[in-house]
Amino acid sequence: MHPPLSDWATYGRKRRREAQDAERSAKVADIVCDVSKDETVKRLLTFKSNASLVLSFPASSSSLTQDLRYALHNAFSNGFQKRHNKPTEMIAHHIDKLLRKGQGSSSDEVFNEQLDAALHFL
Repeated sequence: MHPPLSDWATYGRKRRREAQDAERSAKVADIVCDVSKDETVKRLLTFKSNASLVLSFPASSSSLTQDLRYALHNAFSNGFQKRHNKPTEMIAHHIDKLLRKGQGSSSDEVFNEQLDAALHFL
């Protein structure tokens, strides 16, 4: 006897979510393993802001939103594990460049947002 159709649908959703989680982790790992370190942190920040934008849209349930938050966190954790200390060094280098350059003509608020975004990874 076959399981009910709802079990198959649940299984399909679970497999699809696992595939999407693996895809996100692979994307972060791809960014982290890129050799052009000046662009790496900028690409990570762009990916993070795009993912956060997706999370800002209302979801059908709060558990779905929480699942997406966990998936994003796991993607960054798994991606950073691909190169152990290197992502931390690149983020520190990016923050150092921001501090040395100073805020220039940008406002305090914009400069602090840039620093906060980079510090979020640490």
